[in-house]
Amino acid sequence: MATTEGSRFQNPIAFDYKGRELIDLVQKTKDWALMHGAGMRSKNNYSDDALQFAPFTLLPSVFPRNEFHQVVQMQTVFNELIHKVAHNRQFLTDTLKNTIEADEFTRNLFKIYETVSNEGITQRYCLGLLRSDYFAHALQNTVAIHQVEVNAIASSFAGIATQISKLHRFVLQEIGQTQNINQLPENNALTALCQGMVDAWKLYGKKDAVILFIVEDMTYNICDHRFHEFEIQELEPAAKVVRRNLTEIGKHASLGKKKELLM
Repeated sequence: MATTEGSRFQNPIAFDYKGRELIDLVQKTKDWALMHGAGMRSKNNYSDDALQFAPFTLLPSVFPRNEFHQVVQMQTVFNELIHKVAHNRQFLTDTLKNTIEADEFTRNLFKIYETVSNEGITQRYCLGLLRSDYFAHALQNTVAIHQVEVNAIASSFAGIATQISKLHRFVLQEIGQTQNINQLPENNALTALCQGMVDAWKLYGKKDAVILFIVEDMTYNICDHRFHEFEIQELEPAAKVVRRNLTEIGKHASLGKKKELLM
Protein backbone atom coordinates (compact mmCIF):
# COMPACT_ATOMS: atom_id res chain seq x y z
CA MET A 1 0.00 0.00 0.00
CA ALA A 2 1.43 3.36 -1.03
CA THR A 3 1.27 6.23 1.44
CA THR A 4 2.16 9.90 1.34
CA GLU A 5 5.55 11.00 2.61
CA GLY A 6 4.07 12.68 5.66
CA SER A 7 2.48 9.51 7.01
CA ARG A 8 5.64 7.51 6.33
CA PHE A 9 5.04 4.01 7.74
CA GLN A 10 1.84 4.66 9.67
CA ASN A 11 -0.80 2.20 8.53
CA PRO A 12 -4.03 4.10 7.71
CA ILE A 13 -6.17 0.96 8.04
CA ALA A 14 -8.40 0.89 11.11
CA PHE A 15 -8.38 -2.72 12.26
CA ASP A 16 -9.56 -3.94 15.65
CA TYR A 17 -10.75 -7.47 14.90
CA LYS A 18 -10.21 -9.99 17.68
CA GLY A 19 -11.49 -13.32 18.94
CA ARG A 20 -14.00 -15.19 16.79
CA GLU A 21 -14.33 -12.29 14.37
CA LEU A 22 -10.60 -12.38 13.62
CA ILE A 23 -10.55 -16.18 13.33
CA ASP A 24 -13.42 -16.11 10.83
CA LEU A 25 -11.72 -13.42 8.75
CA VAL A 26 -8.42 -15.30 8.66
CA GLN A 27 -10.11 -18.56 7.65
CA LYS A 28 -12.17 -16.88 4.95
CA THR A 29 -9.05 -15.18 3.57
CA LYS A 30 -7.12 -18.46 3.51
CA ASP A 31 -10.00 -20.05 1.61
CA TRP A 32 -10.01 -17.09 -0.80
CA ALA A 33 -6.29 -17.60 -1.39
CA LEU A 34 -6.72 -21.29 -2.16
CA MET A 35 -9.72 -20.75 -4.42
CA HIS A 36 -7.88 -18.08 -6.41
CA GLY A 37 -4.62 -19.94 -6.89
CA ALA A 38 -2.45 -18.28 -4.24
CA GLY A 39 -1.18 -21.68 -3.21
CA MET A 40 1.88 -23.93 -3.09
CA ARG A 41 2.60 -27.59 -2.59
CA SER A 42 3.72 -28.55 0.88
CA LYS A 43 7.43 -29.15 1.44
CA ASN A 44 6.66 -31.27 4.50
CA ASN A 45 3.93 -33.44 2.97
CA TYR A 46 4.49 -33.16 -0.76
CA SER A 47 1.73 -34.35 -3.05
CA ASP A 48 0.91 -33.57 -6.67
CA ASP A 49 -2.75 -33.62 -5.68
CA ALA A 50 -2.72 -31.23 -2.70
CA LEU A 51 -2.14 -27.52 -2.14
CA GLN A 52 -1.72 -25.22 0.82
CA PHE A 53 -2.10 -21.46 0.77
CA ALA A 54 1.01 -19.41 0.09
CA PRO A 55 2.23 -17.29 3.02
CA PHE A 56 0.67 -13.82 3.03
CA THR A 57 -0.01 -10.86 5.31
CA LEU A 58 -3.64 -10.33 6.24
CA LEU A 59 -3.34 -6.59 5.60
CA PRO A 60 -1.27 -4.85 2.91
CA SER A 61 2.06 -3.44 4.03
CA VAL A 62 2.82 0.27 3.99
CA PHE A 63 5.35 1.69 1.52
CA PRO A 64 6.06 5.42 0.93
CA ARG A 65 4.28 6.58 -2.22
CA ASN A 66 7.01 8.84 -3.62
CA GLU A 67 9.70 6.22 -3.18
CA PHE A 68 7.48 3.57 -4.74
CA HIS A 69 6.96 5.64 -7.89
CA GLN A 70 10.67 6.46 -7.96
CA VAL A 71 11.54 2.76 -8.05
CA VAL A 72 8.95 2.07 -10.75
CA GLN A 73 10.22 4.91 -12.94
CA MET A 74 13.86 3.86 -12.75
CA GLN A 75 13.22 0.15 -13.30
CA THR A 76 13.37 0.27 -17.10
CA VAL A 77 16.71 2.06 -16.96
CA PHE A 78 18.01 -0.41 -14.42
CA ASN A 79 16.89 -3.34 -16.59
CA GLU A 80 18.79 -1.85 -19.53
CA LEU A 81 21.88 -1.60 -17.32
CA ILE A 82 21.61 -5.28 -16.36
CA HIS A 83 21.20 -6.18 -20.03
CA LYS A 84 24.35 -4.28 -21.02
CA VAL A 85 26.35 -5.77 -18.16
CA ALA A 86 25.25 -9.28 -19.17
CA HIS A 87 26.59 -8.69 -22.69
CA ASN A 88 29.90 -7.11 -21.70
CA ARG A 89 32.34 -10.00 -21.44
CA GLN A 90 35.33 -7.93 -20.40
CA PHE A 91 33.41 -6.23 -17.61
CA LEU A 92 32.07 -9.54 -16.30
CA THR A 93 35.51 -11.15 -16.43
CA ASP A 94 37.17 -8.29 -14.56
CA THR A 95 34.39 -7.98 -12.00
CA LEU A 96 34.04 -11.68 -11.19
CA LYS A 97 37.70 -12.74 -11.32
CA ASN A 98 38.02 -12.83 -7.52
CA THR A 99 34.55 -14.25 -6.93
CA ILE A 100 35.06 -17.27 -9.19
CA GLU A 101 38.18 -18.18 -7.23
CA ALA A 102 36.27 -18.31 -3.95
CA ASP A 103 32.77 -19.42 -4.93
CA GLU A 104 32.25 -22.76 -6.68
CA PHE A 105 28.71 -22.00 -7.85
CA THR A 106 29.74 -18.76 -9.57
CA ARG A 107 32.84 -20.45 -10.97
CA ASN A 108 30.78 -23.19 -12.62
CA LEU A 109 28.36 -20.66 -14.08
CA PHE A 110 31.25 -18.63 -15.44
CA LYS A 111 32.74 -21.74 -17.08
CA ILE A 112 29.45 -22.25 -18.92
CA TYR A 113 29.43 -18.59 -19.91
CA GLU A 114 32.98 -18.81 -21.27
CA THR A 115 32.21 -21.99 -23.21
CA VAL A 116 29.16 -20.41 -24.85
CA SER A 117 31.05 -17.20 -25.60
CA ASN A 118 34.02 -19.04 -27.13
CA GLU A 119 31.80 -21.18 -29.33
CA GLY A 120 29.88 -18.12 -30.48
CA ILE A 121 26.45 -16.88 -29.44
CA THR A 122 24.02 -17.54 -32.27
CA GLN A 123 20.73 -16.24 -30.90
CA ARG A 124 19.66 -12.94 -32.40
CA TYR A 125 17.45 -11.87 -29.53
CA CYS A 126 17.67 -11.99 -25.76
CA LEU A 127 14.81 -11.67 -23.28
CA GLY A 128 15.52 -10.76 -19.67
CA LEU A 129 12.87 -11.49 -17.04
CA LEU A 130 14.09 -9.61 -13.99
CA ARG A 131 12.61 -9.08 -10.55
CA SER A 132 14.17 -6.43 -8.35
CA ASP A 133 13.44 -6.54 -4.62
CA TYR A 134 13.54 -3.38 -2.50
CA PHE A 135 12.85 -2.28 1.04
CA ALA A 136 12.25 1.15 2.50
CA HIS A 137 14.63 2.14 5.29
CA ALA A 138 13.52 4.94 7.63
CA LEU A 139 16.25 7.34 8.77
CA GLN A 140 14.84 9.91 11.19
CA ASN A 141 12.93 12.27 8.87
CA THR A 142 13.90 10.64 5.59
CA VAL A 143 13.22 7.36 3.82
CA ALA A 144 15.88 5.59 1.77
CA ILE A 145 15.14 2.86 -0.75
CA HIS A 146 17.57 -0.06 -0.64
CA GLN A 147 17.76 -2.75 -3.28
CA VAL A 148 17.92 -6.23 -1.78
CA GLU A 149 18.68 -8.24 -4.91
CA VAL A 150 17.99 -8.72 -8.60
CA ASN A 151 16.47 -12.07 -9.52
CA ALA A 152 17.56 -13.17 -12.98
CA ILE A 153 17.83 -16.97 -12.85
CA ALA A 154 14.24 -17.40 -11.67
CA SER A 155 11.91 -14.40 -11.67
CA SER A 156 9.05 -16.05 -9.85
CA PHE A 157 5.85 -15.07 -8.04
CA ALA A 158 4.40 -12.74 -10.67
CA GLY A 159 1.38 -15.04 -10.76
CA ILE A 160 0.86 -15.34 -7.02
CA ALA A 161 1.77 -11.68 -6.38
CA THR A 162 -1.06 -10.49 -8.61
CA GLN A 163 -3.45 -12.71 -6.67
CA ILE A 164 -2.20 -11.44 -3.31
CA SER A 165 -2.89 -7.90 -4.51
CA LYS A 166 -6.48 -8.95 -5.21
CA LEU A 167 -6.60 -10.75 -1.86
CA HIS A 168 -5.77 -7.53 -0.03
CA ARG A 169 -8.57 -5.76 -1.89
CA PHE A 170 -10.90 -8.53 -0.75
CA VAL A 171 -9.79 -8.12 2.88
CA LEU A 172 -10.26 -4.35 2.81
CA GLN A 173 -13.79 -4.87 1.55
CA GLU A 174 -14.48 -7.43 4.27
CA ILE A 175 -13.40 -5.08 7.07
CA GLY A 176 -15.22 -2.07 5.65
CA GLN A 177 -12.10 -0.19 4.52
CA THR A 178 -13.10 0.32 0.90
CA GLN A 179 -11.82 3.91 1.03
CA ASN A 180 -8.27 2.50 1.18
CA ILE A 181 -8.57 0.19 -1.83
CA ASN A 182 -7.44 2.92 -4.22
CA GLN A 183 -4.20 3.15 -2.22
CA LEU A 184 -3.20 -0.26 -3.55
CA PRO A 185 -1.18 0.05 -6.78
CA GLU A 186 -2.15 -2.01 -9.80
CA ASN A 187 -0.13 -5.19 -10.19
CA ASN A 188 0.15 -6.37 -13.80
CA ALA A 189 3.35 -8.36 -13.39
CA LEU A 190 1.89 -11.63 -14.68
CA THR A 191 0.60 -10.19 -17.94
CA ALA A 192 3.77 -8.15 -18.46
CA LEU A 193 6.15 -11.11 -18.03
CA CYS A 194 4.02 -13.40 -20.17
CA GLN A 195 3.64 -10.80 -22.91
CA GLY A 196 7.43 -10.55 -22.97
CA MET A 197 7.73 -14.30 -23.50
CA VAL A 198 5.07 -14.24 -26.21
CA ASP A 199 6.83 -11.38 -28.01
CA ALA A 200 10.14 -13.27 -27.82
CA TRP A 201 8.44 -16.38 -29.23
CA LYS A 202 7.10 -14.34 -32.14
CA LEU A 203 10.52 -12.77 -32.81
CA TYR A 204 12.05 -16.25 -32.95
CA GLY A 205 9.95 -16.73 -36.06
CA LYS A 206 9.19 -20.45 -35.94
CA LYS A 207 5.62 -21.54 -35.29
CA ASP A 208 6.71 -25.00 -34.11
CA ALA A 209 9.05 -23.52 -31.48
CA VAL A 210 7.96 -23.83 -27.86
CA ILE A 211 8.49 -21.81 -24.70
CA LEU A 212 10.49 -23.94 -22.28
CA PHE A 213 9.92 -23.70 -18.53
CA ILE A 214 12.84 -25.24 -16.63
CA VAL A 215 11.45 -26.48 -13.32
CA GLU A 216 12.65 -28.38 -10.26
CA ASP A 217 12.33 -32.15 -10.02
CA MET A 218 9.72 -31.49 -7.33
CA THR A 219 7.74 -28.34 -8.08
CA TYR A 220 6.46 -26.63 -4.95
CA ASN A 221 5.54 -23.34 -6.62
CA ILE A 222 3.16 -24.98 -9.07
CA CYS A 223 0.42 -22.32 -8.97
CA ASP A 224 2.79 -19.55 -9.96
CA HIS A 225 4.16 -21.68 -12.82
CA ARG A 226 0.71 -22.56 -14.10
CA PHE A 227 -0.48 -18.95 -13.90
CA HIS A 228 2.29 -18.05 -16.37
CA GLU A 229 1.57 -21.02 -18.61
CA PHE A 230 -2.16 -20.31 -18.77
CA GLU A 231 -1.65 -16.57 -19.26
CA ILE A 232 0.63 -17.27 -22.23
CA GLN A 233 -2.05 -19.52 -23.69
CA GLU A 234 -4.59 -16.74 -23.20
CA LEU A 235 -2.36 -14.12 -24.85
CA GLU A 236 -1.23 -16.33 -27.75
CA PRO A 237 -2.99 -19.69 -28.21
CA ALA A 238 -0.44 -20.76 -30.84
CA ALA A 239 2.47 -20.55 -28.38
CA LYS A 240 3.00 -23.86 -26.59
CA VAL A 241 4.63 -24.12 -23.17
CA VAL A 242 6.70 -27.21 -22.31
CA ARG A 243 7.81 -27.97 -18.74
CA ARG A 244 11.02 -29.95 -18.21
CA ASN A 245 13.33 -30.33 -15.24
CA LEU A 246 17.12 -30.29 -15.45
CA THR A 247 17.30 -34.07 -15.11
CA GLU A 248 15.10 -34.53 -18.19
CA ILE A 249 17.02 -31.91 -20.16
CA GLY A 250 20.32 -33.57 -19.28
CA LYS A 251 19.05 -36.95 -20.50
CA HIS A 252 17.06 -36.02 -23.58
CA ALA A 253 18.04 -32.56 -24.85
CA SER A 254 20.56 -31.85 -27.60
CA LEU A 255 21.67 -28.96 -29.79
CA GLY A 256 20.75 -28.73 -33.45
CA LYS A 257 22.95 -27.54 -36.30
CA LYS A 258 22.13 -23.93 -35.50
CA LYS A 259 22.56 -24.57 -31.76
CA GLU A 260 18.82 -24.60 -31.18
CA LEU A 261 17.70 -26.74 -28.24
CA LEU A 262 16.02 -29.97 -29.33
CA MET A 263 13.90 -32.06 -26.97
